[in-house]
Amino acid sequence: MNTHLKLEQKDEVGNLIFFAEDRSKPPTIDLNVLNELETRIREIRSDIESYRVVIIQSEHPKYFIVGANLEALKQLTKDSVREWVRRGHEVFNAIEDLPVPVIAKVKGYALGGGLEVALACDFIFCSNNAFLGQPEVNLGFVTGWGGSFRLPRRIGIAKAKNLIFTGRTLDADQAYNMDLIDFTGNEEELDLFINETIANIKKNSGIAIGMVKRLIQNSILNNADMSCYEEAVASSVCISSGDTQERLADFFRKKERNKRGKI
Repeated sequence: MNTHLKLEQKDEVGNLIFFAEDRSKPPTIDLNVLNELETRIREIRSDIESYRVVIIQSEHPKYFIVGANLEALKQLTKDSVREWVRRGHEVFNAIEDLPVPVIAKVKGYALGGGLEVALACDFIFCSNNAFLGQPEVNLGFVTGWGGSFRLPRRIGIAKAKNLIFTGRTLDADQAYNMDLIDFTGNEEELDLFINETIANIKKNSGIAIGMVKRLIQNSILNNADMSCYEEAVASSVCISSGDTQERLADFFRKKERNKRGKI
């Protein structure tokens, strides 16, 4: 059951789409998929000026990603599983480190490694047929690709322990009420919400968004002094950019026009 990815780009929005060779089957993740995902992320990074937002989604209407390819997983040993986990961390970190907002568009089941893909994104927007969970303990495994630290950061330690220890699956409403996801609605509402979010993002400075995304992520590990220092550095970079200077000039031109209009 092989899974692949395709990258589509239009109007400064990249769509990373998972699909199984057998289109009736759900997408899963193994080392080949991780390598392919890393390649696609590198393609985006190599032309990052062409992207304002990236959306990660599945071609299948009932499955986002259902986790690791168990056929591949059962072949692993205590030594080879370390490489499996390490590669997943490398690639999912690369998703998180993209300097543009990344949206997980989830329809259907996002389980195990599939949820961990979504957790590496900035936002998780779901259709109301979505189901999310970290069921690894059911098979005697721990979360292997970031669930043990990204899930608690998103929903809190106690709720993360509850979800992981029980291995239960949440429907979209339950996930929203737990603060695991940021939006749920029917497919039409989901598409509308994503388009509105993208439009609002694109109105703002891409440089500033990329900078503040990094500041927020770094704040998890930084002390207050380091966060203050990094804000100062980022502010220096922003004010030196042509985009910021143009936005400031445009603001004051509009202010002057409004002022004259009131006279």
